Amino acid sequence: MLFLTGSFAANADSFLLGRRPIEIAENGIFMETVLSTTNTELSFMAPKGWTMTVQSNQTSVSWLWQDFSSIITLRLVPDAHGPLSAALPPAGRQEILARFPGATINHEFVCYTRREQGRAFDLETAVNGGFVRATRLACVPFRGGLVEVDLTCPPELFTRHHRELTELLNSFRILERHPR
Repeated sequence: MLFLTGSFAANADSFLLGRRPIEIAENGIFMETVLSTTNTELSFMAPKGWTMTVQSNQTSVSWLWQDFSSIITLRLVPDAHGPLSAALPPAGRQEILARFPGATINHEFVCYTRREQGRAFDLETAVNGGFVRATRLACVPFRGGLVEVDLTCPPELFTRHHRELTELLNSFRILERHPR
């Protein structure tokens, strides 16, 4: 099952990344991806047709579309101060805009995973004064931090890839382990 180990730089928490079979009623057996930390297990169905990579700093997992025009990134953001709210304060929006230079937030709404809910933001970014990128950033809190999943692609591919991002989020499950 296991195919990667590493640590998150922000809190030195070790993690395991692997795959395991899951049976879905009326659909059969599928392989789900599992990311495990000391206190949390995240499981989800990776997007089909995308190539997975792990960032060199090992704090995120990304999937690249076949023509390299689009990317979906899953990132864990540890929270040293307890649970994060699903409704991000204005300061959180400023942090999002700082991470996406030149972006504007066009839409903000509640997003859902298999068991949790969070906030999502649709952003548009002009690059070099003309080339435009569309981004959907979904932020889902859990007891140990925040899961961020974002899709960035050309606007003309947004509708197609938005569906794939939604499928990933709909399959997403967070299981918190209690320390012994």
